[in-house]
Formats: sequence, structure tokens, C-alpha cells
Amino acid sequence: MTGTYLISQAYVAGTVIDVLAMFGARVWLDYAWLGGTVKLASKGSFHLGRWYRSVLVMFSIVMIYFATTFIISVLA
Repeated sequence: MTGTYLISQAYVAGTVIDVLAMFGARVWLDYAWLGGTVKLASKGSFHLGRWYRSVLVMFSIVMIYFATTFIISVLA
């Protein structure tokens, strides 16, 4: 499920408050994701060693998955 799908479902199922709550949660999750990525990037590869590369690959795989599912849901 994508964020736009969840927001549209909140719109169909409820009130404006539901939509605002879902939108707020979606924005907060974006900030949490970006904040975590920035925190890891600020440490640098020197301090994190080989785990840094593994974490970046994991984040990349997750982002590719979400982007792919979003594109497929839009085209379907």
C-alpha cells in the first residue's frame, strides 16, 4: 500500500479529520525516514565500517520496492 492509497481510503471511509490524520502520519513517516537516513549518512563510512554499506543497500532495496509498487498501483 502506498501513502496516497491510504489517504484516499481515509477520504472514502471517513471525514476530513481522518484524511488529515492519515496525511499527518504520512508526512511524519517521511520525516522519520529521511531523518534516519541523514543520521546514518552523517556518521560516514569510516565510523560505521562495513555495516554502513549493508544498511544503505537495505534502504535502497526498500525504496526501490516502494517506488515499484507505487508505479504499478498508479498504472493499474
